[in-house]
Amino acid sequence: MGVKNATAEQLEEFSQGLLNALARSGKDLFDLIDIVKPGVEMNSARKSIYRWTRGLNEPSRPQVALLEQELGCQPGELSAHLGYLPVSAIEDVSVETAISLDKELNSSARELLIQLLHTLRDQ
Repeated sequence: MGVKNATAEQLEEFSQGLLNALARSGKDLFDLIDIVKPGVEMNSARKSIYRWTRGLNEPSRPQVALLEQELGCQPGELSAHLGYLPVSAIEDVSVETAISLDKELNSSARELLIQLLHTLRDQ
């Protein structure tokens, strides 16, 4: 089992991102069962996916990568909400994204750092 340590705020952001990606893709939760939980009993898989969409549980990193692929997301579009990026997305990481992914910062500190960054860039 992979490391799972997303904050409640990150889980909520991930759940909203997942629901938005589902809506954009035209797929529903049932379309994801065999993809992200292959070989798992259907009720168990359905329960896991439901909990992801409610911000109650964190999927594994391989499951997030499969979700991004299946839903037509850019690499990192969903995983960034959980505080990490896949290797394929790292080359495009901005300073703002790095700040937003830092789990040591609360939302106020993130906003302040991003404002400071913009101020420094404008000088």
